Amino acid sequence: MKALSVTLCSLFAAVSLARAADDCEFNDTSAYAVPVSPGPCIRVTGWVEFTGDNDFFAFSAAAGEKAWISTRTSSSSPSYDTLLYLYGPDGAMVESDDDDGDSYNSLIAAAPLDSDGTYTVQVHEYGNNALAYYTVYFTVMGDDVREIEDGSTNDVYTDAQEVSLNGWVLGTLGAQTDVDFYKVWVDSYAENVDVAVMLSDDPYRDGLAGEWNAVLTYYYLSGVLTELEESSHEGTGPDEPEDLYVHSTSTHAGWQYLRISNTAASITQPAYYAVSIARVMDHVCVETPSPFPTPSTTPPPTRTPVPSATPSRPPLPTASPTVRIATPTPRPTLIPPASPSPTPSARPPPFPIDIQDDYFEPAFIRLPINTPVAWNNKGSTVHTVTCDFGPQTWHSGPIDPGDDYGKFFRIPGSYYYRSVPDTGMNGRLLIGDATPTPAPTPIPSPTPTCGPILPIPDFEIAEGDYDGDGDADVAVFRPSAGLWAARDITRIYFGASGDRPVCGDHDGDADSDLGLFKPSTGLWFVPGVTRFNMGNPSDFAVPRDYLGDGTVDCAVFRGSSGMWRIRDITTLFYGSAGDHPVPAFYSGALIPEIALYRPSEGMWAVSGFTRIYFGGDEDWPLPADYDGDGTAEAAIFRPDGGLWAIYNLTRFYYGCCTDYPLPADYDGNGTADIGLFRDSATLWAVRDITRAYFGMTGDIPVTK
Repeated sequence: MKALSVTLCSLFAAVSLARAADDCEFNDTSAYAVPVSPGPCIRVTGWVEFTGDNDFFAFSAAAGEKAWISTRTSSSSPSYDTLLYLYGPDGAMVESDDDDGDSYNSLIAAAPLDSDGTYTVQVHEYGNNALAYYTVYFTVMGDDVREIEDGSTNDVYTDAQEVSLNGWVLGTLGAQTDVDFYKVWVDSYAENVDVAVMLSDDPYRDGLAGEWNAVLTYYYLSGVLTELEESSHEGTGPDEPEDLYVHSTSTHAGWQYLRISNTAASITQPAYYAVSIARVMDHVCVETPSPFPTPSTTPPPTRTPVPSATPSRPPLPTASPTVRIATPTPRPTLIPPASPSPTPSARPPPFPIDIQDDYFEPAFIRLPINTPVAWNNKGSTVHTVTCDFGPQTWHSGPIDPGDDYGKFFRIPGSYYYRSVPDTGMNGRLLIGDATPTPAPTPIPSPTPTCGPILPIPDFEIAEGDYDGDGDADVAVFRPSAGLWAARDITRIYFGASGDRPVCGDHDGDADSDLGLFKPSTGLWFVPGVTRFNMGNPSDFAVPRDYLGDGTVDCAVFRGSSGMWRIRDITTLFYGSAGDHPVPAFYSGALIPEIALYRPSEGMWAVSGFTRIYFGGDEDWPLPADYDGDGTAEAAIFRPDGGLWAIYNLTRFYYGCCTDYPLPADYDGNGTADIGLFRDSATLWAVRDITRAYFGMTGDIPVTK
């Protein structure tokens, strides 16, 4: 008896083959293909017999996505040789493979999916001479989770480019000795984690991959770089893709590293690759599937892979050498730009998805933007609807039999969800069109709705508790007169126009000190505490308590190079021109994380912790602890309309385009309150708490 495994982008791990093999049969024809919902990597087990048995699986995908598929066996004998076929929605073969995987296994990597619809995968054993057990792994990914190799700064592991788990990277090796390192954060929680890495050395399908041989090496960091897995095998055709499968235990949790290198003697042209990195989730077949609407006729297997049409090679995007964050394809703004309508239109009825005891029905569906979805538990046990991967994540909590759970989807993209702790219950929602519909040409209003919009400041203060009583104080800096005034606390004169406030507890006495940064000279001045020079006119001042010792540390962010310089502590590189630094306590740690907001993409990137997409070009990024749980939430204020949106919490309207948004703990209860300063009226307004008048037109608020 032999064990064989098929991998659509994931990893080989020990599983109980006997039960799942029985449960997935009979899927011997495409009409009875087992439906699976790839995302990010789905693992299924089955078997094919020596009597000419074939197994079929089906998944739905959108045009423009890519599929990573491989077969692996537990034996290197040619008696256990697998063939793999991928068919499109029209029944035509997209790609096939024999022996491009390890030993006699097959591997299709980064196969382009050109049409919306249902794709079919056929597993066949060459020679029909043994009973073969196998494990199948499915991954389908689109450009929404693609990242670009920066091309010049990731040649050693200490400069590894940070990428996301459950995504893919488009990159290139420029020379025979070139090496690319990537690092991915893997949190194993209380479980072990299986990670799959699959590389295509011919992502453009132009046949130019033959002269280089990729090597994949996977490490974890335990004082030193420790190898977990390595893969380097020669395929049978002009392309020679690679795959490796890592069983990562709780002792390996944290940063893990992928090294891509080449063993060919020379490279005369750039070696392009598309590599996927994904965590494995199990799919368990529970009954004979219903006929799946796929083509009923299947071309007979052949040992000669059928190449797909050769597309023209698009240029490989590159990024500035100083950028340590990959620049993914821009995603749509995640908060609708429209101002609230006094009479909102009626929502469409919810789209129903049934929760059975072992599966979701349908497991995959494409729906328009602004569609509500209702999951109805029609099973006999408690389930959940938990989304771990997508533009937004959520956890429904327990859904009892007969109950339901609903969500409204405004944000386009792929949402991969599951039932916890049920093994194999996975689903996928694809919200929005494969090709975004062009926005209509706006019709200008006779009069502007708001303006001029205040620009986002190029500085941040660390704190604004000037009397040490635990709550934020109303305070201003008046550059024209050099006046600093904290209401009912103090007034002092120093500074001039062009100076940037850098207030915070600079001496560790539990109250905030007034201070300035003079960009023209790089001068930092905190009266009675310190005076020194650091920075230049283009730097963004970001003082914070970076050591967690109760004293604010002076720091600057330089967008032109992505440099963060924290005085007497460290210099590091994270970000690029146009990014706004937003360090905060996102993880609940004792020190703030280095983080940035990229307005052009609505991207929040927190070093070593997370990356989300939330906001747009003109939004003010305002991270704070809005729910009192000790961690900061990503949040934005949209001046045109006065929209406040707090990630995964709430959204409401408060203020307008001429207001300074000032979230702070005004009442000392440990939760950030929504506040604003309208200098044209000298109005301070704190939502649901108070209103006051202090300051004058032209003042800069120094409250946090």
